Amino acid sequence: DHAWSKVTIGADRPGVLYLEITNNGGADDALIGVSTPVAGMPMLHETVVKDGVASMPHAMSIPVPAGKTVELAPGGYHGMLMGLTAALKEGDRFPVTLTFEKAGDV
Repeated sequence: DHAWSKVTIGADRPGVLYLEITNNGGADDALIGVSTPVAGMPMLHETVVKDGVASMPHAMSIPVPAGKTVELAPGGYHGMLMGLTAALKEGDRFPVTLTFEKAGDV
């Protein structure tokens, strides 16, 4: 739910993907991948601050506990859209497939 991205300066700069994931199931799951035709190399990242320095390492998975909502948001987990096929502009819409460890592709 509530998926959004930021406008990019050009296609040579990465984009970002934010959204909310609600697990209405009875079992824990994990987001393990993201794909979209607007990016050649989409990946999951997490913003980490250590000793006052922020970094965005690759996240192998994002836990999505049963009955909970997980937010991919600025300053936390997020999707990085590397290798954009075109700049992202205000009002653009694009499909995204989320891949979960148990639920598969959504």
